[in-house]
Amino acid sequence: MSEQKNLLPQIGVAVLVWRDGQLLLGQRIIKDSSFCWQFPGGHLESGESVSECARREVREETSLQVKDLRHL
Repeated sequence: MSEQKNLLPQIGVAVLVWRDGQLLLGQRIIKDSSFCWQFPGGHLESGESVSECARREVREETSLQVKDLRHL
């Protein structure tokens, strides 16, 4: 069953956090130990809405609470 679960498509959610004209980016380590800059985000969990996922991922990765959420 776990092998089949890995074959299912996953939905990724990225969040653009703007405040005072500045955009928040996070530094992430990639496979070869180098890094890249990315927006906060992650994968949608079962039963979770896109809005819930966006709020959760921002909170988990930055400790910020999203107040004004807009879908693009």
